Amino acid sequence: ISQERAHGDGIYVDFDSPEALEEVFWRVHCRSKYIRDEHLCTHKVDPETVLALKRYQNNVCYKYGKPRYLAKNNNHILRIRSLAEALPDTCFLVLFRDPVSQAKSLLKQHNKFIDADTFTRRYMTWLAHHEFGATHRPFQFFEHGKLNADASDLQYWIDRWTGAYAYLLDVLEENLPNLIPVSYEKLCNEPDYWGWLCYRLNIQYKPSPFRRLEEASHNEQNFSIDRSCAIYQKLMKISTRVTCT
Repeated sequence: ISQERAHGDGIYVDFDSPEALEEVFWRVHCRSKYIRDEHLCTHKVDPETVLALKRYQNNVCYKYGKPRYLAKNNNHILRIRSLAEALPDTCFLVLFRDPVSQAKSLLKQHNKFIDADTFTRRYMTWLAHHEFGATHRPFQFFEHGKLNADASDLQYWIDRWTGAYAYLLDVLEENLPNLIPVSYEKLCNEPDYWGWLCYRLNIQYKPSPFRRLEEASHNEQNFSIDRSCAIYQKLMKISTRVTCT
């Protein structure tokens, strides 16, 4: 019987639903390179790990009789540059969303999981899933500088968005052909954008499952968003340029 998952986001799962387990591979092979007690940091993927990853992916495809491997992995941001260079035949979708809307969503999930039970904490740690909640360890993209530690504040999550996408913007501007920026707002509001993405990824087109968004309202602006908005606009321009090529 399907039940709504713990995130409370309208996605229903059962025992046969796919789970995002790939990060366990990275935790086993590269733990000391990126997992710290208080944060996760960027790391470079070496050729030996790339070969092990290919074997792992091939085994998954063989087990399920599928020709293509698909994974959803937020932690790939920590290794995206070297991973994209090492796997030129792999497409990496770099999703982004309006920074305040995403920050509000992260804060909501953080509050939902902050009092997680022991099993959930252990499971999230096993998955190296530290984006929010009781086991939260933020991404850190520079060795210096102290992170704002008040995760109960919306500004904290806006700052995390800004740090992550400032880093991703630098990587995207290197124009690696297998890195594809994908706008959530465009997916919801521009039907042709979904069709283009299906074409770009060589997957069968089906009607878009995304619902049109209401215009975001951030009238209660008691936070700083100037830098995040500037980054967001640059990401939107890049995503538009990519769809035109």
